[in-house]
Amino acid sequence: MKLVLVTTLLLLLCSTQVLTLSCYSCNDEDRNDCITVKTCNENETFCKIYGLGNKISSGCAKKCVEDSQTTCCQSDLC
Repeated sequence: MKLVLVTTLLLLLCSTQVLTLSCYSCNDEDRNDCITVKTCNENETFCKIYGLGNKISSGCAKKCVEDSQTTCCQSDLC
C-alpha cells in the first residue's frame, strides 16, 4: 500500500505542468496577416494588441494597460 501511495505521489509531482499563455505575435502588420503564434514566458501573463489604422502589433506582455489603441487579454489566442 505504501508503494502505491509513494508511486502516485511521484507521478503527480513529475507530471505537474507549467501553464503558459499563447498569443498571436506580429509587429506592424496588416490586421489579416497577424497569424504567428508565440508561447509566452511564465512571467508574461497578457496578450497585448496595439492597433493603429490598418496596422497591428501583438504579442506577449508582463503588464498591459488598455486604452483606445491597446487591448489586453489573458486567454490563449485572444
